[in-house]
Amino acid sequence: MQRFFIGLLAVVLFPILGNAQNVKDKIQWKFAIEKSATANEYFVTATAQLQPGWHVFGQEPGDEFLIPTHFAFENDDCKLLKTEEKGKLKTEDMEGVGTIHYYEKEVNFVATVRSLEKEISGYIEFQVCNATMCLPPTEEKFTLTLQ
Repeated sequence: MQRFFIGLLAVVLFPILGNAQNVKDKIQWKFAIEKSATANEYFVTATAQLQPGWHVFGQEPGDEFLIPTHFAFENDDCKLLKTEEKGKLKTEDMEGVGTIHYYEKEVNFVATVRSLEKEISGYIEFQVCNATMCLPPTEEKFTLTLQ
């Protein structure tokens, strides 16, 4: 009986855990930081490269139930001033969902931040989808050293 439950648990959890691990197969992130002309301000860039057939939502994905891509910073003194998206934004009317906004192939999310610290840590939260499904929302952590 115990083997049955262990087997059942494996059958249920394996696809869930497999999908969570597959997120990194669908999207790759690179992070960089650059000094602004304004004192104590920096540009934090998160570049997403997506596999064909997959997309990531922008900051305003459209439907209220979709997960927007956004930055979160862990430093106490790091203040997010604004975030810009640089890429080819696609807009689509999706049956049952409404109008959605997303990026394919590559997009840069550029956060302007103010910080007095020499190191900025945080994460970008995002969700990748294809034409038939979305993977669970995921966070990609980063730590960048100011120069």
